[in-house]
Amino acid sequence: MTPPIEIQPISEHERDVLWRYLQFYIYDMSQFTGARPNQGVFAYGPFDAYWHGDERRSAWWVKLGGEIAGFALVRVDDQDGRREIAEFFILKRWRRRGAGLAFARALLARWPGPWKLHELANNGGAIAFWRCVLGGFARYREVRRDHPDGIGRIEQRFDVS
Repeated sequence: MTPPIEIQPISEHERDVLWRYLQFYIYDMSQFTGARPNQGVFAYGPFDAYWHGDERRSAWWVKLGGEIAGFALVRVDDQDGRREIAEFFILKRWRRRGAGLAFARALLARWPGPWKLHELANNGGAIAFWRCVLGGFARYREVRRDHPDGIGRIEQRFDVS
């Protein structure tokens, strides 16, 4: 049985801890993106923006029983003003136990208004997960979009009330 989740903002003094968890996430995603580490470290360009006074970005822990179970990076898209979950990660030991679903829905419910999500088109597990999150939670429309990196994206747009 999965214990109840706790959601906490990630403070600037925890950024090094988040960086280490972000490395696990990028490694997991590298099977879909082809990302390769440089001297053992995966790059993540916008990382510092989450702590330099940009109110349009925020970082969140999900904890179970006081233990970090994952994180999410949330931002507002400068182009269309929609909020989006830029990165979402649950440690493997907590996957398929309801923690990710509860965390995702709690984050979405935190900010009513327009949202969008996108998944790599070659990541069937992520597409299925986000469809499950949105099913019964928010009516959405979905489109496939091309991306400059050559990996298509599946995008869902919806409003949270």
